[in-house]
Amino acid sequence: MRQSWRPALALMDQSPINGYVQKQMLKTAYEAHDQRYRNLKASGHAGWGGEKLAERMQGWEREVEALLAFPLFAKRAMILELGCGAGDSLLPIAKKGHAVVGVDVSLTAVEWARLKFGRSGLSGEFVAADLSRPWPFASQQFDAVVDACCLHCIIGSDRELFLREARRVLKPGGMFMASCMIGEPKDAASATAIGYDPLTRCQIVDEITYRYMSTPDGLLSELRDAGFETLKHSVNVSPGWDHMTVFARVNERSQSQDLG
Repeated sequence: MRQSWRPALALMDQSPINGYVQKQMLKTAYEAHDQRYRNLKASGHAGWGGEKLAERMQGWEREVEALLAFPLFAKRAMILELGCGAGDSLLPIAKKGHAVVGVDVSLTAVEWARLKFGRSGLSGEFVAADLSRPWPFASQQFDAVVDACCLHCIIGSDRELFLREARRVLKPGGMFMASCMIGEPKDAASATAIGYDPLTRCQIVDEITYRYMSTPDGLLSELRDAGFETLKHSVNVSPGWDHMTVFARVNERSQSQDLG
């Protein structure tokens, strides 16, 4: 698959130069995820994560339990997952009786998710779309938006649109959950292995930027600036790369101003 790219304006939250925050153009190729899914499927894996999928799902199911413990989910809710992949992250939510919609830049992943849900007998809608551009959903359509490791794949100024769209599609008082890679690599070998650039806090391979690893304070600041109120957050420390989970609620005042 031939990759195209377009620039994203990266705003670094460190290393200010002469009192100003440095800005740099970074190349992105979000559609490259489709080839990753093609490779995983061809290799006989069940989804994103390959051989570690089952381990990843154990951790994700704990996060789902924490999400669904909020009063909002006492009744059937409409939930959108960003970067749904092959649908694995939505399966435990759908099994609880909630209506689910998944969106991913990879058509291969979306078709895979439809197949899995069909085989499981569960209902779900899956859409292929680039989340760095305006989303194909109505304003105030969802009770909750779930980001299961998608936001850290969104680079530079594309993140501002991503979070603005998440707020737009949420109902008043709706919830946003994000699970993101966070912090720095644990050692030099890990940094080299993934192509980590400490200046931009990004994974850059062959001049293409694939991930951005914010700081905990940086991520909370992004959410606040986008019109979210953080309810709860935690950092899961791991040998590879730490993950931060944030549960936030739409700031209804900022949402009404945006829609008005």
